[in-house]
Amino acid sequence: MNVLKAGWIGLTLVKKLTELHDGTVNVQSDGVDKGTTFIVTLPVLSKVPKLASKPEKAHDVVDATAEKLNVLIADDNQDAAITMGWILEAKGCQVQVVEDGPSALKAVASFTPDLVLLDIGMPGMNGYELCMALRQNRALADAVFVAQTGWGQPSHIQRSKEAGFDHHLVKPLDLSDLEPIVAEAWRAKRKQ
Repeated sequence: MNVLKAGWIGLTLVKKLTELHDGTVNVQSDGVDKGTTFIVTLPVLSKVPKLASKPEKAHDVVDATAEKLNVLIADDNQDAAITMGWILEAKGCQVQVVEDGPSALKAVASFTPDLVLLDIGMPGMNGYELCMALRQNRALADAVFVAQTGWGQPSHIQRSKEAGFDHHLVKPLDLSDLEPIVAEAWRAKRKQ
């Protein structure tokens, strides 16, 4: 991946994260080799919720073992993968990020994902091969598999289906496309 493409993915994620919080992102530059300024504007809370200094009763404490959606992200672009992980953690998911196929196979030995996001263009073991290998694991029978890739031609989408993916999303990911998939994974988890 070239630096320009990676930069656009990062900027898109920053924009989406900021918009989730009703903010804006503005970019300014005086021209080539003059640098760039990024301005992130977020709203200020007019009323800050009052927090108790100590919970008075045991039921006021959030259960640390509360059920979470387990998500595995395998992507060789670690900046994009980690940022996506932060977004999903903010939505109440437990996320594990790896950078290649062999690491993903190793991760599922101790972590059973409900949602699996795989980059297609990883070196060595690509996302198609990884999806097929993970689909062999009976513990992942109900997991929702998502191809996340810069490749969006009909032939790529067809190949994703043949490899066992449930969904095919083109990078940079639009969070509005991912949200119903996360909801689908929650529904599948609750049926288990």
